[in-house]
Amino acid sequence: MKQHVEKIKKGVKKLKISLREKKRLSSVQRSYGLYFQAGLVTVLLVVFGLFQMKFEKKDVVVRKSIIDMYSDDNIVPPEFIIEREPPKLLDQVQRVHIQELTTIMVVDDDADVLPVVIYDSSAIPDRVPRVIDIEVEEMEEVVEPIPISLVSDMPVYPGCEIFTDKKKLVVCMSQKIKKHIKKVFNTEIANEYGISGRQKVLVTFVINTKGQVVNVRARAAHPELKKEVIKVVSSLPNMKPAKQGFKVVSVTYALPVVFQVE
Repeated sequence: MKQHVEKIKKGVKKLKISLREKKRLSSVQRSYGLYFQAGLVTVLLVVFGLFQMKFEKKDVVVRKSIIDMYSDDNIVPPEFIIEREPPKLLDQVQRVHIQELTTIMVVDDDADVLPVVIYDSSAIPDRVPRVIDIEVEEMEEVVEPIPISLVSDMPVYPGCEIFTDKKKLVVCMSQKIKKHIKKVFNTEIANEYGISGRQKVLVTFVINTKGQVVNVRARAAHPELKKEVIKVVSSLPNMKPAKQGFKVVSVTYALPVVFQVE
């Protein structure tokens, strides 16, 4: 009897447990269904709202920036450069007859300097030109490097040692230089280059502290005449240098040289 009662109790307990589990499972299934329905409704509302929204449309404007390569309006004609033909050279060159020089004579310096003239043998008579004068005018001082008026002792040309006065030293030096130029100057230059008339060349040179003639420069109408004068003046002998007090100094001179060619 007791065993039967215990079996009944156990059966009752099992029944209670099964009822509880059924309730729990049913409640879980019920809540899951509610959650699913709520989520589905929410998703549908969101989708419906998206369909109801209006989006702003922007028109895309494409600008035409490409030029039609085959359009006649866009073809630029090429530039043409007209080249001129070079001038024709002369087929013949006139021959120049070179005159010979004979003697050197002294004339007065009272005429203007004539330009260099090159003669054609067909245009002049058969008279032979000659150099009749090579004249050296009085020397002129150049301020650089020291004015002659400030030099206490003038430079002395060889042979002028007997003079002590400045003016006499200048005159003596001019005469010596004139004699040297007449002796050394190549008179054939006038024949070779057809130089005629009265030619004046201005020469400047420096007598340095050693008495040497340096920095010779010249201005002449003909380049060969200029070259020869520089060569002749550069060959002047050494002199006694100038002094300023007890100090030896360099002095610059200007020397006009006149050539008369007939």
